[in-house]
Amino acid sequence: MSWVCLVVVWFVWGSTYLGIRVAVQAMPPLLMAGSRYLIAGVILAPAILAFRRGKLPPLGREDFKSILYSAILLLVIGNGVVSYAEVQLTSGVTAIIVATVPLWMLLIDGYLTRRIKPLALLGVAVGLPGVVFLIGTQSSHGALTRALLVLCSSGAWAFGSVLARRRDPNRLNPLYPALEMVAGGVIMLVVGILSGELRTLHLAGMGTAAIAGYVWLILAGSIVGYSAYGYAVRTLPSGVVATYAYINPVVAVALGVLLLHEPLTSNVLIGGAAVIVSVIITLLANRAVEPTREASSAVREQLVDSAAMRNP
Repeated sequence: MSWVCLVVVWFVWGSTYLGIRVAVQAMPPLLMAGSRYLIAGVILAPAILAFRRGKLPPLGREDFKSILYSAILLLVIGNGVVSYAEVQLTSGVTAIIVATVPLWMLLIDGYLTRRIKPLALLGVAVGLPGVVFLIGTQSSHGALTRALLVLCSSGAWAFGSVLARRRDPNRLNPLYPALEMVAGGVIMLVVGILSGELRTLHLAGMGTAAIAGYVWLILAGSIVGYSAYGYAVRTLPSGVVATYAYINPVVAVALGVLLLHEPLTSNVLIGGAAVIVSVIITLLANRAVEPTREASSAVREQLVDSAAMRNP
């Protein structure tokens, strides 16, 4: 079952970039992302309460503060920006940029702990030029801006993951992701409404593909994908689970080419290969750290937990 769940994470989370790309062609990005997470959270929370009643620790003020921080950093800034960017960016390019999350996390933790492995620096040295090459190929100013926003949102996701592991007293509580989805969904809906997205919302004009992509994001991406991740991360070694970081973009690029006929240019191949190789180097550096050091243990856990809720 552990490996079945991991394979689900590999392919389901890789496919969500395709779902977002299709859905935002018919729905405003923030209203799409916000309603998607709100619906998923409203479905997931009662289900958890029904099956785990009496086994969940009580939530206090610090728990709700942590849930709000995570909702803002991971969902609103992280996934909300990805949805906004995919109005112009292809799903494959977006997925490759998001694959830099482990690099961001290692840099952030290295800054906080003043410890970083030389092999990890090599990973960063390989990955960043690949990202620059990939982003620099965007032809229009709008696409370039959105690509840079995705890179920044990946940094916000990484920071939110580091912060969550340092602050969350009950981070393994299964209610956390459901409540984060509810909070993040509400915030994105409010921001989308205030920014005028309601004026461009025409549900009657949604085609079959957009509806299918939207439903896939709710059921497969948020509910099934995250549940599978939660089981895998508790039952498999961290280094094994972390393989999602370089398999997701491969799946996203392949699906984008096959189903949306997105161009597979040499720029995508070279830049994408550099990013994926850098993530592999980073994860190897993470595994090479001595397990007896508390800070190193935190880095290992953070690199894996960076996927939590990033479905995307």
